[in-house]
Amino acid sequence: MTDRMSHKNSKILIVDDEANLLKTLKDSLSLEGYHVLTASNGRNALQILSMLPINVVLTDMKMPGMSGFQLLKQIKQKWPEVHVIVMTGYGSIQAAVESIQQGASNYILKPIHVNDLIRNLSELIQKSAKRSPVKIDGQSVFRAKDIIIVGSSPKLKHVFEMIRKVASTDLPVLILGESGTGKELVASALHNLSNRSENAFVKLNCAALPENLLESELFGYEAGAFTDARKPKAGKLELAQNGTLFLDEIGDMPFSMQAKLLRVLEYGEFERLGGTQTKKSDFRVTAATNQDLYRNIGAGKFREDLFYRLNAITLELPPLREIGEDIPKFLQYFLRDYCQRYHLPIPKISGAALEILRNYRWPGNIREFKNVIQRAVVLSNGNQILPSDLPHHLVETQSPSGTDAEFTHRIPSLEELEREHIRRILEITHGNKNRTASILHIHRDTLYRKLKKYRLER
Repeated sequence: MTDRMSHKNSKILIVDDEANLLKTLKDSLSLEGYHVLTASNGRNALQILSMLPINVVLTDMKMPGMSGFQLLKQIKQKWPEVHVIVMTGYGSIQAAVESIQQGASNYILKPIHVNDLIRNLSELIQKSAKRSPVKIDGQSVFRAKDIIIVGSSPKLKHVFEMIRKVASTDLPVLILGESGTGKELVASALHNLSNRSENAFVKLNCAALPENLLESELFGYEAGAFTDARKPKAGKLELAQNGTLFLDEIGDMPFSMQAKLLRVLEYGEFERLGGTQTKKSDFRVTAATNQDLYRNIGAGKFREDLFYRLNAITLELPPLREIGEDIPKFLQYFLRDYCQRYHLPIPKISGAALEILRNYRWPGNIREFKNVIQRAVVLSNGNQILPSDLPHHLVETQSPSGTDAEFTHRIPSLEELEREHIRRILEITHGNKNRTASILHIHRDTLYRKLKKYRLER
């Protein structure tokens, strides 16, 4: 028998199209103290993985639709820290070996001997527990259970403070920021620190689906609601019951869908597509966008009433170029993380390479930064990261010579130009903000945000 107390927080997902096997394994592992979830196919498994932190996935290799091998590849791409054990028959041992090469932690032969499985799981859980965490100065880390956000710049500290203040409330939060600044990470942190953290964190990307599919994903549907609706399906609103619904890229939601969403947020009621039964759902809503919603409202692309419904609290995430003092901390964290993941020694970074990372404008923000560091870890000789280990465009944008270098150094940034332009218009209007906003062709609230951003408030 294993120590049940050590398993009380470990979640195991079993994926198999054999209902009897699922029940047998679930019952056996539950008695050992594991929190066991089941899925009858790969698609359902991926949906569960997107909503809940899973420690180990136990999957059959041969399933209709998505095979266990295909599921393994997707898990390792999206959740590389999740352990995967594959189940297979004697005739498929070669496939099991290939799955190990693709990242599976182990394989187990059918028929399953429960004691062998329990031993396998116990070893994996203990191995995960002993894995040394990525260490960094405690003053530079914000933690929300399994979410870690690195940074100690004043702008990030303000974000962390706001998360702590509003997480325990049910107020809607609108997260603003450029692409790649970590909006989904912040939404996850809000959920993890909330009173709803034991329930699902359900994500919906409003830009990823056409309107008809977006509606069915949000509301769900009954059998026969449309041609391919053979079985009823719960939508994100139902899956988020007592949890958090995160609406990513809310600025891209079609205008007609915005009215339907507003009704749900106001009354807490909805109906599945093709259904007549009114359903209720209690959830906290968070939303994110990289767009200027004030401008979208003025252009008739976003409903003002929905905006104010979502915008009880606003969190603005700074772009990486504005928190350059945190780049060494990000570098330290991601170097350790990727080297640990790929079992590589942690390299030093040359002064020239560090200078390139500091000076680059990072249009893709932290997402681009992570990709660059991961690439450098893999390509470096293991001792030191050099400029040659970085993508060419990072180096090329910072290597003008002679008078060209001096000239480019004097060119003001777009933000500097915008700040100066707003300052001059304020002088012309003698500080009249309504006239200033009118001359700049922006909404008054947008002007206030920019005044705060550029510290031009009077």
